[in-house]
Amino acid sequence: MKSYYIVQQKTAFLHIPKLLLCILCFTLLFTGFTFAGSKLLYQSDRTVKKVNIALVLEDDDPMIGLALKYINNLESVDSVCSFYVTDRENAYMALENNEIYSIVILPENFINDIYNGTNTPAEIIFKESGGADIILFETLANAAAYALKTAQAGIYAGIDIINDYELKDFRRQIVNDLNELYIKLALKRALLFDEDTVSATDRLSLVTYYGASAAVLLLIISCIGCSSFCKNNTHRISLLIKRHGIGEFAQVLIQCLALAICYFVIFAVPFLLFEFLYLENSVFDVLFKVLPVFFILIFSICSYSLFLFRIAKTPQTGILLLFTISIVMMFFSGGILPAPFLPSFVRGVGNLLPGSRWLHTAFCLVLGEISLLPIALTLGFSVLFLILNYSFGRLENR
Repeated sequence: MKSYYIVQQKTAFLHIPKLLLCILCFTLLFTGFTFAGSKLLYQSDRTVKKVNIALVLEDDDPMIGLALKYINNLESVDSVCSFYVTDRENAYMALENNEIYSIVILPENFINDIYNGTNTPAEIIFKESGGADIILFETLANAAAYALKTAQAGIYAGIDIINDYELKDFRRQIVNDLNELYIKLALKRALLFDEDTVSATDRLSLVTYYGASAAVLLLIISCIGCSSFCKNNTHRISLLIKRHGIGEFAQVLIQCLALAICYFVIFAVPFLLFEFLYLENSVFDVLFKVLPVFFILIFSICSYSLFLFRIAKTPQTGILLLFTISIVMMFFSGGILPAPFLPSFVRGVGNLLPGSRWLHTAFCLVLGEISLLPIALTLGFSVLFLILNYSFGRLENR
């Protein structure tokens, strides 16, 4: 068995020049895709367009003008909404011409009705063919309405207390203080909401995410350079090797191991430089934690590539099969577009594919966090592909 392994390993090392050439070509290609993807997903001008709102006033209550002026001066409101006062006819015309996104009609005695508890509703009109900007404004309007309900409940509760305890002399002062308190809470969104940055790539930066994805895809596609090594032994050769005590499964395992070690030798140096210089990991963690996980990832990818070349019969068909299936798998797994951008069905299928496990393992290596679940699943796929390699070899050599 030792002699057979040495022969396989030497044969694998002879393919290093072809592998390096494939790695160089695909590295240049994937680098271009990485930067192109970052530009498409996160362009410099990615802010939500400001929502223009027409305000129609059906009376001349000076309180509405003061409230509108106060709202427009709030930075949190001004960043998403722009209000201007107009009449009904011009408002509907502007809505029809897509100059505004909504009309807010304030009926007569709107402010006074809020004070006395009548609560006459304002009318908000949207265009039927609305987009994300309208959804944004509708969400903000609903949030403001709920805040106003809370404020009114607090004021009415205060008035009830004034009446119950006969504090009529302090009624005006208490109501004014409550109005001032609640209007600040309702209009200052910063007091009600926490800002949170949501990223499709989770804790990874966009460049790091696509870099790790491109590295996994590079490991897969560069197997094109050793297509001749990945062929299955003929029935006669397999029987001859078997007579020396090396079973068919052992032959598959040795061939996969030789290919994985060949890859490991090529990628070990740049990987170590990345771990020591960029992540600043300790020597102990790299040697006894990170490197074994990195080898498991390579071994799993090699077992997958070996299987595709074996079922393809010819190297040319294997190259086409490996490239096509790998690109589709990486797309479903979130390696080309992050998973949040994909339909739920695609994400569900992608979670069942080995590509998603390889990506998860690569992300763990980049973050410097070794998780047992992706490692176990990666090992599971390695065993699965070894069994498939063995089973296909058995069927082929019957």
